This record gives sequence, C-alpha cells and structure tokens, in this order.
Amino acid sequence: MIESSGTLCSRVFVSRLEEILSAEELTFSPTPGFGRWAQFFPEGARLHPARANLNLIEFLVLAFTGEGDVVLDPLAGSGSVGVVSALHGRNAVQVDVEPVFYHFMEAARERVEKAQTFSRKGWIRNFCADSRNLSKIILEHVNVCITSPPYGETYLGGGDPERRRERLIRSGHDPRDFLGGKARNAILKHYSDVGAGLSLNGLQSGSSRQDNVGNLPLGDVGELEAGIRECGLDKVCDASERERLLEKLYCRLTRNGRPSYLSEMLKIYAEVWKVLVSGGRMIVIIKPFQRGGQVVDLPYYTHLLALCNGFSLEKVYKLRLKQLSLWRILAYRRNPNVPRILHEYVLVCRKT
Repeated sequence: MIESSGTLCSRVFVSRLEEILSAEELTFSPTPGFGRWAQFFPEGARLHPARANLNLIEFLVLAFTGEGDVVLDPLAGSGSVGVVSALHGRNAVQVDVEPVFYHFMEAARERVEKAQTFSRKGWIRNFCADSRNLSKIILEHVNVCITSPPYGETYLGGGDPERRRERLIRSGHDPRDFLGGKARNAILKHYSDVGAGLSLNGLQSGSSRQDNVGNLPLGDVGELEAGIRECGLDKVCDASERERLLEKLYCRLTRNGRPSYLSEMLKIYAEVWKVLVSGGRMIVIIKPFQRGGQVVDLPYYTHLLALCNGFSLEKVYKLRLKQLSLWRILAYRRNPNVPRILHEYVLVCRKT
C-alpha cells in the first residue's frame, strides 16, 4: 500500500502481528479534549501526553465487558477507562504512579459520582501506586484489563510558547486540541516533564517519577526475542515454572541492573495476569513509533511480553489515525522513505 503526500510517497507500516492474526480495521472520530465526555474531566487532564480515543475505549468496554464487571487500567493516566466504564454500569479499578495523574483520576471520579444518569452507574476506585506491585494493591477479582501503556512520541516542548502555537496553526492543528482551559499556556511534554510546577486546585506537582515506565529506554528487543526462544516461555503451562523463567528473562532485559520499558512492562503484565479471573482478557492499545529513521514494532513486542505471561492472542484491531501529530508530519518530511504509521493497534489477549 502506498500513501501520497504532495511529492512524497511512502509505504504504510504493518505490524508483524498481522502475520499471526488478520487485523480488523476500526474507524472512530478523534476525541480531542475528551470529546462528549469532557464534562467529566478536570481541565488540567488535557495535559496528559497520550490520551486514548474515548470512542475506542467505549467500543472495547461494550464489546468485552458486561454490566457489573470489574475493569482494570493499571496505567490509568487521566482516568478515561474508569469514566467510560462507570457510565456504562461497569466498575473500574485504576492505578497510576504519578500523583498529578491520580489527582486527575480522583477529580473525574467525583464528577461521575455527582452526575445524574438514567442508567445505573458503576463505581471507580483509584490508587496512586506502582502497578509492578499490582497483586498487592488490588483485592477485587478483575474481569477485563483495558490499558494504553505510556510509550512513544509524546513530546511537544522546546522553544517559545507563542512560536509553538504558531507552528501548530501553520501545520493545520488547533492548539486547543493539545492545550486547554487553565493549561492553555502550558506545554504538553513527555512523562518526565509533564506537570512540573503545575498548580491545580492547590496541588503543586513536581517532575514525574523517573521510574515511570514511560520515561524508560525501550530496551533490547533482540534480547526479548532470543530470551523467549531459549527459555521456551511460549510453551510453558505450569505457573510456577513460568514464574521462574520470567525472572530469568527479566534479568536478561535488565543487564547492568538498568530497567527498561520492556523489562518493566513484562513485570506489569505478569501482575495483570495474577489479578485477572480465569479466562479474563487483557486489552492493550499500543502504537508503533519511529526512531532513527526506522519504525519500532511495539505492538508486536507487546504481544511477545503478553505471550511470556501466559496470554494468548485472541483478536487484533487496528484503529485508523485520522490526524497525524505535528512532530510525526515533520519526521516524515525529514525521512520520506520511512513507512507511515497510520494505525494504532489493539491486542485482545486471553488469560489461558
């Protein structure tokens, strides 16, 4: 498939996931500023650097959960999974390590609880905690996990704020899609910077935690693939044996004692497996990203991390991205031969 943009042509990126299962393409309108759910979120929540498409979240909640189910988001960010789930009569447990994001989640919970609705609402329980210890935090039996891990190109910083605003406008973007309300003059940044010095309703946030998985380097994907082959993790059925081999793989992914995105997400998916009911689903929304003129197939590596933890890939969706970020557009101009990233992927995995 070829995409054209003026005189530039490039292939469209296709994840290796599609060699395993054919992907069903979804098309939903974007939800800038949280779309029709905006009333349930505090204005500062727009600062979150990687907000999910709430139309997609709603589709997943309705397709894979029932009323009264407990839905988990272990990397909850602004708390959108909880809002959508509760408004549809599902219960939600949300965890995030960042205090400023926990503040957003709690503000959203309070708004949902106060809202008058015709149908029964579910409850929301939020935790400011590290999901690498998830099984020690959550006591509920979780039916479905829906999450969008914090990784990728999320930085919109650098330079004068007015010039940034001008660049957005020249590129055809509405700056309000990135910034709004009290945060209208703030800068959307990567996880290591978001919220620094921001005062919201008396909460003074500092810089985000450096051990947040969104701040870590990707890690060695070669070690991940080699470790799975050598350990045979994709064939292990015994839980205690899998735990032993997972620890061995984790050590490979943290050589020199340095954690990476891959090593820590391996641990988080292991914790999700522990709290899910038998046969429960883990649904991960994940997007490939560009680095050094190459596309990193993060959806496929996410599948490998899930496979190691005893999840089987049940279904694959890909959501057509109707808008490209300013920085992705600029990257394509610099590297016109790099495959275009026009989709984010949704992995539906079942606990076997």
